[in-house]
Amino acid sequence: MSERIYVVTLYNREDLESFYAEMAEKGFRVNLKRPLSRNTHYWMTDEQAAELRGDPRVWDVQLTPEDLGLEMVKNAYPEKINWNQQQAFEQYWKDDTVAPATIDPTQDRNWGLFHHSALYGVGYPNRAKTQFGSGGTFETTSDDIAWYNDGINVDVVICDDPVSSDAGEWAAKLSAGTANNRMRMNDTWDGTNWGSNRFVEYQWFNNLNSAVSSIDDDGQTLPTGTVTYYTNATNTIEHGTHVAGTVAGAIHGWANAASIYGLQVLGTMPSGQTLPGLLIFDYLRAFHANKPVDDDLGFRRPTITNHSWGYAINASNDFPSGIPLANLTQIEYQGVIYNSSNPGPSGWNWFGIETDFGIGKFKRKFPFQYAAIDADVEDAIADGIVIVVAAGNDNFHMVRDGDPNWNNNVIIQGAGGNQPIFFNRGSSPGSAPNAINVGSISKYSNFRRSSFSNYGPRIDVWAAGENILSAWPNPATLVDFNGVGIADPSYSFGGGPPWSSGSWIYPIQGTSMACPQVTGVLACYATGKNRFTQEDAFGILQRTMQMDLMDWDGAVGNGSINTTYDVTVTAPNSSVYTLVGDDRDGTINGNNEIVRLYLGDTINFNLSNVSSIHPFFVRNSSNNQNVTTPSIPNNGATGTTTVSWTPTVAGSYYYVCGVHGGMRGDIIVDNFTQPPAGQFSDDSCRKDSPNATLGQKELRWDGDQYDGNEGPLKGVADDFKGRRITDRNSLAFPRRNTFFQPAR
Repeated sequence: MSERIYVVTLYNREDLESFYAEMAEKGFRVNLKRPLSRNTHYWMTDEQAAELRGDPRVWDVQLTPEDLGLEMVKNAYPEKINWNQQQAFEQYWKDDTVAPATIDPTQDRNWGLFHHSALYGVGYPNRAKTQFGSGGTFETTSDDIAWYNDGINVDVVICDDPVSSDAGEWAAKLSAGTANNRMRMNDTWDGTNWGSNRFVEYQWFNNLNSAVSSIDDDGQTLPTGTVTYYTNATNTIEHGTHVAGTVAGAIHGWANAASIYGLQVLGTMPSGQTLPGLLIFDYLRAFHANKPVDDDLGFRRPTITNHSWGYAINASNDFPSGIPLANLTQIEYQGVIYNSSNPGPSGWNWFGIETDFGIGKFKRKFPFQYAAIDADVEDAIADGIVIVVAAGNDNFHMVRDGDPNWNNNVIIQGAGGNQPIFFNRGSSPGSAPNAINVGSISKYSNFRRSSFSNYGPRIDVWAAGENILSAWPNPATLVDFNGVGIADPSYSFGGGPPWSSGSWIYPIQGTSMACPQVTGVLACYATGKNRFTQEDAFGILQRTMQMDLMDWDGAVGNGSINTTYDVTVTAPNSSVYTLVGDDRDGTINGNNEIVRLYLGDTINFNLSNVSSIHPFFVRNSSNNQNVTTPSIPNNGATGTTTVSWTPTVAGSYYYVCGVHGGMRGDIIVDNFTQPPAGQFSDDSCRKDSPNATLGQKELRWDGDQYDGNEGPLKGVADDFKGRRITDRNSLAFPRRNTFFQPAR
C-alpha cells in the first residue's frame, strides 16, 4: 500500500529524541519535525500507522486534517436581526423584534455585559431572570454595571478570521481631567475623547519563524513575509472583528484597555499567507516565549487567547437534502452496535435515532477531536498561555476521555471517509483536556442554553451567545453579509480616532459569541498579574460563577412544539433566493437553502427589498399550486414584508419565485411531536451539563478585599473538577513564572 503523511502525537515530550532515533532506524521518512510540539509528521502506510498506535508512548496516529477532509469552522450563526429603536442612555439589548426597525448604536450595548457583570440593579435579582429577554416583560434594560479591571498591560490574541486593524472599538478611552492620558482602573472617562489604537499589527512570521522553524529533513516551508491587515473599511469577513469587539471593545467589550492581536487561522490573509492548523499553537507559544519585558510592569504580559473555531466533518455538501437513512450503516453507543437489525429503544427511524443517540437526518456537521491539535493546546497551556474555546454549534453531547460515551461513533456511507465518526468527543481545540470550553446562553428570559450549543460534562461555563452586539466591518465589503450593518457614530466625539476608517455594529449568535465573553472577563482579571495561567483562570471561574440560574429540560428550548422561526429572504439575482435565519436544522445561511419544520411550527419569511419581478410563493410538493389551506398571509409578496405560514399537513413543499422557476428551495415538514424532556432530540437537553454561568463576585484574598490588583490566585484551581495542569508530564520548557517563561 502507498505511503501517506501521518501525524504522530506522543504523550510526553521527553520521549521525542528516543522516538526520533527509533523511527529513523526503522526507515520512516520524516515529513515535518516541530521543535515546539510533540507532533511529528511521517510518511507511512495505513498498516504501519495502525501498528504504531499500539506503542504506549503514542497518543494517536492520524492523517493530516486535509486528508481527513476536516474543516476549520467558525462557531457562529450568521442570523440577521431586525431592530427596535431604544431611548435610554445606556441600555443592554436582547431584542427579538422581527419587524423592520432601527436602532441607536450609541445607546444599545452587548447584553452580556449586564448578564455577567459584578454589579447590577437591585430591582433585577438573578440577572432579571424571566423578565429580560425573549418571552419576558422587556427585551432591553438600562442599568449601572461594573466589573473588575480593564485588561491594561494584557495581550489578547484573537485566533479567528481577519480582525480589522482600525475599528473604532480598539480606541483607548482617555481619562477625564488629563491631557491625552489613557484611562486606567478607577479613572473616569471624559466621555468625549479617544486615544491610541490598541490593535497591534504584529509580524507573526518575520518575528517568530526562527523560533518556529522546522528542523532536519522536514520538507515543509513555513509561511513567510510581511503580514498585512484589513482595515475596517476593506475587511471582507465579519467574524473575527465581532469576536474581538466582545473580548476587548471599548464600548461592547470587557477588556477595554487590553492590547489586541489578530492571528488569522481561518482562510488566507490579505497578504497571501495561510497558516496551517497544525502550526497555530507553535506560533502562539513562540509569541508568548519571545515577548519583551513590559516597561511599565517590569515583567512579561499575560497572554489570553480566544478560539471561536473548531475542527469538523461537514457532510452538508454530500447530503444537501439530509442524510439518507440507508447510508447510516451503524451506531456504536456505549459499546453496543445498533443498526436496522438491532434498533435502539425508539426505533430505527430518524426521530428514534435522534432521540436515542443525538444523530439526526439534518445534523450533518460532526465535531472532530484531533489529538495532534489537543496536544498542542496542552503544551501551550503548560507554557502559561490561557486558552478559551467555543464549544461548537452542533447540538451534540460532549464528554471527556474516560466517559462511557467517549467512544460512541457512527458510520455513514459517503461521509468521513466511511470511517467511524466519534460524535461525543467535542471539537479540537475545545476537546483538549484543559481548554476552557464555553457554551452559549440563549436570548430567552429564563436562561436556557441556546438550542444550537453543544452541551454535556465537557462544558466548563455558559455565557451570553445570542443577539450579541459587537464590532462590525464595513457592510459594503462583506461577503456573507453584504450591505448589512449599522453605522456607529459613537467614536465621533472629539473628532474620533484619526486612524479609524469607520465603525459599525451588528448582532450575531453562536458559541463563537459566548466564548469571547469569558476571554474578556479573564483578561480583566489578568490585569497587572505577573503570573496568570490556565490554572488561575479556572480558579477565577470557580470562585465567581453564578450557580443554578439556568433552566433545562421540559419543553423550554426550541425543541418545544409550535415554534416560530424567522428567515430573512433577499433576491440578489434571477437565479437564487438567499436565506439567512434558523429552522429545526439549527441555522440557514445560503442560496436556495432547504427549510426544515415540524408540523405545527410557524415560519416567517421576512422579505428584504425583494424586487417586484421576484414574487415569493409557498407551493405544494408538485410545485403547481400555491398552498392556500391554511391561507398564507402575503403569499406571492415582494418588497419588504413577511410571508408567514403554519403548515397543518406534513410533507414536502417549496418556496419559489412566481417568475423565475430556478429561484426555489425545499420546505420539509416532518410529523414530529415534542420529544420527552431530557432526550437528545429535545434541543433543551442538559445531559450532565454544569449549571454554571459566567459571573463576577467580590473576591476575598487572605481576608482582604480582592479588587483585581492583588497577587496571583496560585493553587485555587487545585480541586477544580479534579484537574491539575501539572498532572500531565508535557512541558515544552522548564516551568518558570509566566512573566519569564517562554509564557492562546
